[in-house]
Amino acid sequence: MRPHTEPPSRRRRSPGGDPLESFFLAELARPITAPDLTRPILRRLGLTGSSSRDSRRRILGGAGRAVMTGAMLLGVVVGLRLYTYTMAARVPLGPTVPSAIQHDYTRHEHTIRRAIRMIRDLSPRRPAEPALEQPPITPSTGRSHDSGGAGRSMRSPLRLM
Repeated sequence: MRPHTEPPSRRRRSPGGDPLESFFLAELARPITAPDLTRPILRRLGLTGSSSRDSRRRILGGAGRAVMTGAMLLGVVVGLRLYTYTMAARVPLGPTVPSAIQHDYTRHEHTIRRAIRMIRDLSPRRPAEPALEQPPITPSTGRSHDSGGAGRSMRSPLRLM
């Protein structure tokens, strides 16, 4: 069978015809009553020129949006600056960690000092060894071998105050 190379309008049709095809041909032959929207669509796509009034409105609208955005940002920045200079921004809403620690320490200072004194009294005390208290003195220079107490042991294992 030979493929169709002619356009569909030039092909031979069967004498009886297809009822669906005749319906579509009749619908396509009817005049269209819808408005032509070709120009507005092409103008919106930017494929045709627009009137000077439309161009002016578009330019002024873009400039107006830019000015309003700048004014909003400026208002936010100025508002934040002014808020940081007020006393409401400087005073914390609740107690801070350092102030809470200071409050607890000053409130319970006597109790804490008494507890430390009791721990110090209960800890065992060793008698100090004389060799550890004073490093040996060399006869030639009169100075000790130990310059900063780096080799000395502590007097007790825990010294609080």
